[in-house]
Amino acid sequence: MPEKSSSSILKRALERTGGARSFIARTIIGVAVMWAIVTIFLPNRFAAQQNLVVLTTYFVLMSLGLNVMQGYTGLLNLGFGGFVCIGGYTYAILSTHPDIQMSFWFTLPMAFAVAALGGILIGIPTLRLSGDYFAIVTFGFSELVRLLANNWLSLTNAAYGLYPRAPEINIFGLHYKFAIFPLRPFVILGICLVILTVLFVYILSKSKWGRAWYALRDDPLAAQACGISQTRYRMLAFALSAGIGGVAGAFFISSQTYIQPEYFTLIDTSIMPLCMVVIGGEGSIVGVMAGAILLAPLGELLRSLIHWFNRQAVAIKYGISVPDFARFIFFGAVLVICMKFFPKGLFPMRVKKPRKLSWEEKTDEKPEELFAAAGEGEA
Repeated sequence: MPEKSSSSILKRALERTGGARSFIARTIIGVAVMWAIVTIFLPNRFAAQQNLVVLTTYFVLMSLGLNVMQGYTGLLNLGFGGFVCIGGYTYAILSTHPDIQMSFWFTLPMAFAVAALGGILIGIPTLRLSGDYFAIVTFGFSELVRLLANNWLSLTNAAYGLYPRAPEINIFGLHYKFAIFPLRPFVILGICLVILTVLFVYILSKSKWGRAWYALRDDPLAAQACGISQTRYRMLAFALSAGIGGVAGAFFISSQTYIQPEYFTLIDTSIMPLCMVVIGGEGSIVGVMAGAILLAPLGELLRSLIHWFNRQAVAIKYGISVPDFARFIFFGAVLVICMKFFPKGLFPMRVKKPRKLSWEEKTDEKPEELFAAAGEGEA
């Protein structure tokens, strides 16, 4: 009898922990939600914690949007940051232009629509590509959008940036303007946007569109043979994914009340959400959210540790300075380890195994009748 390799034993052991990992992911999300709610009632000296919740919410929204494209259709999108940038600038331009000055509550759906339109326009020439070719084209698109924002002085004010209006609420004579200090209103807004996005993505995954995406991801040739249009459904996923990215960008810029192209670098808005999706579990809403909730605060913790180390006497004495981007080396190492030992992510999408049918469910005839008929045939 052949001996089992250590890799196969490890694989089986990881498969058996699927239920436990799903419970852990839900626990992480539950704790994060409770902490976000608690920060709403904290005094102003806890503004840093509120800012961390807003930042984590931003990454959760981006990860959910990227998951629609990568998790459901299996296409590697390295240009997601371009759509986040489009959404952020859509909100900023519509709220600051003297002839428009649109309210945040109208610019938010406009950010979704404009980013989704951008997804359709870039998807028309690229969705016939696949694999590395598609990834390279989307990467180029992301950098093109950022460079346009950095140089289009008349529209985006180039590198000088824009100062969009903060969201306001006018209802039944009640007027309330969001303040960037403290960030309580944005914490509440972020939680509401995440809930709506989760419901939206969940409905998509269980719909006819979601089943078509899964079929195209698992076996494109078989799906097309069954009449599923690859271009049409991938275009739909691209547009919806881009739209959610646009909403994430608009939300983040509204909390900063300032926008500049450097907010949308490749690492921050494309690579980091990609790591969260891959590490959390492609195609799994719970896994993607858990991945974002774990990695977003971890990134800020590493940034703080780097700044703390650079201020120490030893570092100053010997001229040692750790660059801020060194934290991404850690994320790269985590990503490699995860892809080696958890190829489907830490909290992968759970697929129900088909139930074995009983004899009575397989056939209407009883076993005795079948055996009797077989005996008569032999006679």
